[in-house]
Amino acid sequence: MVKTTLELKCRALGGKLIAESLRDAEVGLASLAGKASDEVRSELCCIARLTGDGGSRPDADALDEIRVRADRSLGYCAALDRPGLSDCLLKLCLLCDAVSDSGIWLEGTFGPLLTILELVARGQMSREEVEILMDGIARCIEVYQSSSSAQPVLS
Repeated sequence: MVKTTLELKCRALGGKLIAESLRDAEVGLASLAGKASDEVRSELCCIARLTGDGGSRPDADALDEIRVRADRSLGYCAALDRPGLSDCLLKLCLLCDAVSDSGIWLEGTFGPLLTILELVARGQMSREEVEILMDGIARCIEVYQSSSSAQPVLS
């Protein structure tokens, strides 16, 4: 059973070649890159506002909104050639989860990851650099995860 228009074109006599389809998809994604980049930058600005100056813990609503905006930004990653961007956005979601479930607050928690995200979104970091820095973010997440949610929130 044929399910998509592309499949119909590929199966038709003299139809579209898979290699052609892939080239067309790459061209289509490239045409979306500018808008996708603008959208990611806009979402990152909103996320930065939600995290504030880092001196106080974002409330539950702000953490939820950060997750939503990071998730929305993940949808734009396919149109951007930004190595590590999706990894950073996923780490942001994990960090929000860890902070939400934790009884502690470490001043400036989101700052380093937001800085990394800005650099990655502008294409100023290699995948290797991102991986090295994400190890540090993972350790921060582990600190939050190791604290008990039964503890009072400390600032």
